[in-house]
Amino acid sequence: MFGGGHGTTCDEFYQYCGAVFELSPPKKKGGKWTEKVLHGFKGGTDGANPNGGLVFDIKGAIYGTTFAGGNENCKSDTSVGCGTAFELRPPTSNGALWKEIVIHHFKRDTSDGGNPMAGLRFDGAGDLCGTTLNGGPGQYGTIFSLKRPSKEGGNWAESVLHSFNDGQQGAGPSASITFDAGGDLYGTTAIATSRSAKGNVFRMKPTDRKLSAWAFSALYTFAGDPDGATPSAGLVFGSGGAVFSTTQDGGTGQSCGSEGCGTVFEVSP
Repeated sequence: MFGGGHGTTCDEFYQYCGAVFELSPPKKKGGKWTEKVLHGFKGGTDGANPNGGLVFDIKGAIYGTTFAGGNENCKSDTSVGCGTAFELRPPTSNGALWKEIVIHHFKRDTSDGGNPMAGLRFDGAGDLCGTTLNGGPGQYGTIFSLKRPSKEGGNWAESVLHSFNDGQQGAGPSASITFDAGGDLYGTTAIATSRSAKGNVFRMKPTDRKLSAWAFSALYTFAGDPDGATPSAGLVFGSGGAVFSTTQDGGTGQSCGSEGCGTVFEVSP
């Protein structure tokens, strides 16, 4: 439900700011699907270039992220921006427009992440959680949460749950996270955990929800050939706690160049 759209204030390099759209099925068999743009991003203080998926709340509001835009808080890149998290509220009457609210402008500094590549997920407490490609105390990406304001019109409160530092914990998470039935958080990092490693699968266990404290552990580190490399997609659960996903590179296929053709993998407890 996103893509396309032309914003007049977007940076020249990005050109198109992107949009959130709806596709409705045909009313009659053999008819055409109908597209409707719900929101066209404008860049600047608004978002631009959404890459991740969307999630709905119980009231029908849509939540997602943009890779660029949100310039007002982005001192490191004032022309393109460090990205946003946004809410789209459904129309209150027939013919009315969806209302966009930017709920967080990322800063991409030592206190906050920047440039999210993935969408958001609700945790068991109703908070929105996601990842940023870069920024944060470690400067190589974050896992963050956004808590809904207690009063209408208030500000969402962001907490950085984990910051990556390009050490053994990985760097550059670009995929959405997922939760198991017990509330543990799982995800992947796309780039090196060390100079010989090629991304990993990680888990975060909550240790004190009131303090937003989580314990991080790398479950598996990719090695490239003949293993996979650069996992950039979300994980899905199989039986017995195993997780499945894909890597962009690595594996035994060599017709795609020295980095390999990618893999489908399973990581088991």
